[in-house]
Amino acid sequence: MIALFRRLRSSAGEIRGPEWLLLGLETIAVVGGILLALALEDWVGARRDEAREQRLLDRLVGEMEESVFRLKRGDVFYRRVRAEARADFDAWINAGQCPQKFSIFTTIFEDIDLPTVAYDEMTATGSLSLLDDTRRRDTLANFHSELQSYNGRVQWFNISLPSLADDLAAAGYDAGFDAQAGWRRAYAVKAPDRCESPALKLKMAERMRAAEILHAQREELLLEAVMACMVVADSLGRACRPRGEALAPEDADKARDVLAETSP
Repeated sequence: MIALFRRLRSSAGEIRGPEWLLLGLETIAVVGGILLALALEDWVGARRDEAREQRLLDRLVGEMEESVFRLKRGDVFYRRVRAEARADFDAWINAGQCPQKFSIFTTIFEDIDLPTVAYDEMTATGSLSLLDDTRRRDTLANFHSELQSYNGRVQWFNISLPSLADDLAAAGYDAGFDAQAGWRRAYAVKAPDRCESPALKLKMAERMRAAEILHAQREELLLEAVMACMVVADSLGRACRPRGEALAPEDADKARDVLAETSP
């Protein structure tokens, strides 16, 4: 080891001034090249992460726009169902007009299947922080919480359909339940004139109340979806446009009013 140091010292002594300068410049160039390569790698990695985050936010906006579109499309049908049920129920209870059919009371509600892949990915990886303020994150989380709550209530509501068909049959109606028939799987058609049963009226009143709660919750879910779509799209400097179309003015105005009321 001592001999090695002696040789190195001897070699260093043979290097002249200009050679030291050249060696220093070469060393600086090598170190600078390494630092530049590391900086370039960091820059490329940061750009890659930004691009991934942008795609994720774009997907999230797309999911919310699709959710608003599907909910709005279903809203037309359920508004009609609600209006028909109210009219039939009022005529039965208040005017004594025996319903010619009970299918409107036994209509099944469907679970709402909405896209949540991007949201699920963001919650699993902690990427919701890409939304730059708590209010936006809370609005998005409220929508998904409301969606889960609605689907849970729908399952509870539909469980009673088979027993409801049995009650209608006991009251003199030709009632049935077909689990494979689609969204309206329960039906009942008037047979003998036996619709004045207090027990049946009570059962149908309970059913009507539960349906009203579902209708109201579905309307709230649509509002939550519009608000979430607006705030998420706004984070990217965009407008919420379900299937490329502008939001209905009444939906957008109501969402803005609620957001204004809840803003700090």
